[in-house]
Amino acid sequence: MYAENEVQHVVLDGALMTSRDTAHAHLKQQFDFPDYYGNNLDALWDLLSTWSDPLIIRLIHSEALYQSLGAYGVQLISVFTDAIQENSKIRFEISHESDFFENVML
Repeated sequence: MYAENEVQHVVLDGALMTSRDTAHAHLKQQFDFPDYYGNNLDALWDLLSTWSDPLIIRLIHSEALYQSLGAYGVQLISVFTDAIQENSKIRFEISHESDFFENVML
């Protein structure tokens, strides 16, 4: 595994991804994707599958993402889960709201 200071962390907020357009705008901002990012799932796959540095992606408010995007939200998550199979430098986590509240209560 990598030392914590060598790992880039990206937090994605499902509550901010209310449409395909806002989802890709959020992804572009959080990942600092280049201007040529195509704002679609294929472009996301292309960038993630070739990512060269250690990366942890954490999705929060996943329930909101599924409510807003439906099947497209499922496809979006599939891109991340496929990317971790292809690229060993990437880790993907889904944080459920109940996990957050349990940690706050400790």
